[in-house]
Amino acid sequence: GQTQEVLNSDLSWSSDGRYCAVGLKNNNFGELRIFKYDGNTFTQVSSASIGVNVNSVAWRPNSSLIALGLSSNTETLRMYQFNTTTNQLSELTQTRVGLKNQVLHAAWDSSGIYVAAAKEYAAQGYEVEIYYFDESDTSLHLVSGYSSDAYKRAVGWAHSGAYLATGDDNSTAYLFNFTNVPFVFKDLKLYFGSEVRGHADIHFQGNCTVNGSGNIFKLDASTNLIIDPNATLLLEDIQLKGIHGSNVRCIDNTGIIQLRNVTWAQDADFTFTQGAFEFIDDVTMKGDARFLYSSSQTSTIATKSQLALEYGFTFSYDPSITHTHLIEYADRSSVLALNGATIESGKSGMAFLDGTLRVMRDSFLFSDPYEAITIGNLDVSRDCYVDVYSGAHLRVMQGALHYKNADPLSWNQKSYDILHMEKDTELVLHSALNIGNGTFYFNKGALIYRLLGGDLIGKVHAEGPFTFEYER
Repeated sequence: GQTQEVLNSDLSWSSDGRYCAVGLKNNNFGELRIFKYDGNTFTQVSSASIGVNVNSVAWRPNSSLIALGLSSNTETLRMYQFNTTTNQLSELTQTRVGLKNQVLHAAWDSSGIYVAAAKEYAAQGYEVEIYYFDESDTSLHLVSGYSSDAYKRAVGWAHSGAYLATGDDNSTAYLFNFTNVPFVFKDLKLYFGSEVRGHADIHFQGNCTVNGSGNIFKLDASTNLIIDPNATLLLEDIQLKGIHGSNVRCIDNTGIIQLRNVTWAQDADFTFTQGAFEFIDDVTMKGDARFLYSSSQTSTIATKSQLALEYGFTFSYDPSITHTHLIEYADRSSVLALNGATIESGKSGMAFLDGTLRVMRDSFLFSDPYEAITIGNLDVSRDCYVDVYSGAHLRVMQGALHYKNADPLSWNQKSYDILHMEKDTELVLHSALNIGNGTFYFNKGALIYRLLGGDLIGKVHAEGPFTFEYER
């Protein structure tokens, strides 16, 4: 139409060449239109009223998303999604970043991970800004920028993504090297005032603290938190998300990771191979994933502290050395709480000593067929207090459970708790196990092996034939 104007950067094709996005200027009532090309005809199939002039259109590579640079004084970088099935255009409002200066040109890098925005002159801030696009929740995050004190009219990426060229109205062209380099923090205390995303590796040296003030610290797929030799990282009051593989790790066994009031959320299985953890105050680990502890170092649950493993979470203990208790409790006030979680022990077996094992809902124990999970060591000063909440089952699913608490009161006898031995598992009593008001459940093929002094006290429910053996 005669009142519509297509500006310099207002055309962009989809990667498959089927659609072309067109931005329009129309007396500050701009539009975004989508045209389809079928090899013969070029036909408009969709449109959206933007309400302001569209300065730039950039179709994200191999995607249905389109970035717009706008002329208004609010939210001048916006993202729209085009549905090829319904031919509908809709704005992704979660991508708004509060940008107020008009964006004259926007461009994606070839990977579609970063979008660069060239802006009008701003007394404060950058004239070129680069945003990271987080595909997991379709959000944008500012990661870099440059101030040139002039209107930036154009921006263009090298195909490799390693270089960015810009041009302004001050007769100047710039070429930038754009690289993802690690941060190095040494003896630093870092405090968050909002949610933070990690898009580059961070090395911690000396004694460092990251305090989240209750906020989320999310690691993207390629981000690693790396504790250098002889360094300590304290993470406190923070929700750490995006944990997988070994993306939070120590370079060697001299590194220490301290968690204080932390929610540790895994996206996938995680392996910890070197260094040690200290769990302080209230720490929660969650996610439908496995945490594999294979370090040779001792990790500690501090005094008056609780490490809670949530529903669906698996803690797998398989250290690189033969040692049963590299997860250590400071004293009886140190609690490992199972809230529907699973404990697995590998070839070395696993022992619970000194602290408290709390079972809050049905939780599960697996041991290597040739080893065992052991509670206590026949020394009353090393007893592990067992507290199973009423109605909760502590289920031994595979292998053997050896009970060695010396004090008969070391198992909470006040609750109607349940110890459930599944098919072909073994309960070996080295000392008296008094379950009080609770009940023992023995499934088909379960074996009870009682050594001298290993009494079984409490109600027994047989869900199938089981074996009882006694050694004097």
